[in-house]
Amino acid sequence: MNENRLMKKLSLSKFLGKTARKMKWRKGDVVMVDWKGCFYKAKIIGVTESDGETHYKIHYDSWSSKWDQVIPESETDKWEAFTAEAQEAARKQIKGLKTRTKGRKRHAADGGESDATPFAPKKKATMKDATEQTSRLDFPETLKNILCADYDKMTSLGLYVAMPTKVTVRQIIQEFCAKIAASDEEEMTVEVQYVNGKKVTEKTTKHEFTAFAHMVEHLLNSMFTRCLCVDQDKQQVQRLGDELLKMNKGDNDDLMKPFVPSEHFGVVYLLRLFVKIHGDSDFIDACDRYSFVKHSSDFMKHLLDNIGNYYDKDAYNETDRSDRSAA
Repeated sequence: MNENRLMKKLSLSKFLGKTARKMKWRKGDVVMVDWKGCFYKAKIIGVTESDGETHYKIHYDSWSSKWDQVIPESETDKWEAFTAEAQEAARKQIKGLKTRTKGRKRHAADGGESDATPFAPKKKATMKDATEQTSRLDFPETLKNILCADYDKMTSLGLYVAMPTKVTVRQIIQEFCAKIAASDEEEMTVEVQYVNGKKVTEKTTKHEFTAFAHMVEHLLNSMFTRCLCVDQDKQQVQRLGDELLKMNKGDNDDLMKPFVPSEHFGVVYLLRLFVKIHGDSDFIDACDRYSFVKHSSDFMKHLLDNIGNYYDKDAYNETDRSDRSAA
């Protein structure tokens, strides 16, 4: 082989070696990213080449875009493809670390050594740890009284919420999103009060507010029968589901719609949801929890301002509409 042919072959091999290198991830992939010793759901929103290495720009699910990061491929060895199982394992890991951290802090207070921070140093000094953000629920007295009265009617008196409800959860969410969209300001501020009494003013956007509102509806639907219902609710859900099934079969078997609680139930179930999540924040992951902390007070103010339209104290029956129609 002459010198020219050898040089061409070497150059071609080098070129092929460079272009054939397979990236671990691609734009649009959803992954579980390790950050501070825990894993969080994130989406790859950009891929670039710099200094001979692939860099991935990621957006943490439900976090502000100001927390987007660019990570070199050499630091992605621990990343995993997103699955429901991986997300559930990450939630349990976060919960376990929080429990152990509290124990170490107590040990330090008694004079022992403490390694109360089991995480790696922060990548950004301004980035807050969403797993440690806990706020005091600003629950107006009016809404608290409504929730207590509703629970008493359902459990002690055995009443059912009259159906259809005055205003459904979905309609409330849509009104809130329309209110946010009508604002002249793209960026806004919200005040968050934490359990230690500290008040912090946080920046947010229309997009974050809207994403929060839709997250609330999703949480209500996913947690409804498991966490938000008394026995009367569950009986009513079953009957309404059966009715919907019959109606769908009569129309078109191929277009059967699932029963969606937010399309049938109203504001008291939103109040139950807020109490439930603030009482046990492990129902949602760290990313969603931080959004909940930031925006829940403003959403509660919206409910209070419109409660006259959303709630009817007399909208209860001894039987639900399924019983009456059957009679």
